[in-house]
Amino acid sequence: NFVNVYHAPSVFETEQDARAYIAACEHSFEEQVIDVCQGLIDHPDLRLIGLSGPTCAGKTTAASLRIRQLEAAGRRVHLISVDDFFREQPHGTGRHAMNDPEAAKKLDFDSIDALDFPLFCACLDELMHKGRTRMPRFNIGAGTREGFVDLIAPDREDVFLLEGIQVVYPEISALLHQYDYRSIFIQPARSLCVDGVTYTPNDIRLLRRLVRDYHFRSSEASFTLFLWDSVRQNEEKNIFPYVDSCDERLDSLMGYEIGMLRPHLETILSQIPLSSVYRKTGDAILHHIKNVQPLSATWLPQHALYREFVPIA
Repeated sequence: NFVNVYHAPSVFETEQDARAYIAACEHSFEEQVIDVCQGLIDHPDLRLIGLSGPTCAGKTTAASLRIRQLEAAGRRVHLISVDDFFREQPHGTGRHAMNDPEAAKKLDFDSIDALDFPLFCACLDELMHKGRTRMPRFNIGAGTREGFVDLIAPDREDVFLLEGIQVVYPEISALLHQYDYRSIFIQPARSLCVDGVTYTPNDIRLLRRLVRDYHFRSSEASFTLFLWDSVRQNEEKNIFPYVDSCDERLDSLMGYEIGMLRPHLETILSQIPLSSVYRKTGDAILHHIKNVQPLSATWLPQHALYREFVPIA
């Protein structure tokens, strides 16, 4: 359904040119965030902001940038991760079982049923009416709740920023809209054409996730590819049908990203066993990226979006 295609360079004449291009892409994204934040700042009574988007959309970076902008305008921000409201997983398996397909079948981090919705309602009600509550803390790796911490917002100007895929779910959205609330949706919103190959937004997010999960969640490529169909099914059922209900949009596409991902993808995808049903997919990706100049993560600016997805050596 995406009609816009961004054409990006596949090679650069000098390192300085590459660094400048990366910085320009990041600056453009930050300008988007500033524009959205200005609209929020213009609503002084606003206390609830939701940030949602599909997997590997860039929510963490967007949340961080938004907090900096709002606090620079004098609004204290409390970040609430909806992931902290997950119910405990069967046998405490959590995402430590990421490379076990049988264990993965028992995990549910996607549906509304995965959340302790009554607890979420109670905490939100206390925050909005009393300015304080006890927030759960969830260890997603172990699949267990690790206790509660106090959240205190004594000033009426304080803002609560709720971040998570689930913010756009109808049940969550309906609850939040009972209050003065604004919602933002982030995703790569355009296709990216590099070296004659066009990557859809879903393609881009899969490549990001392959690298992120390998480095930060100890997940092999085969397992990430195994999960992808179920991830996409949940998105088409529970996320994308409700995007139009969001007040603002952010496009997290980065023109440099195929070059930034290439060195990592070459390592990760080459480890897929020859006998794996995912080897063909891995080889196709490697073929498409082979002529794109590798870019170093050390060239990323301090607050770059891609620090979510690649390690800084």
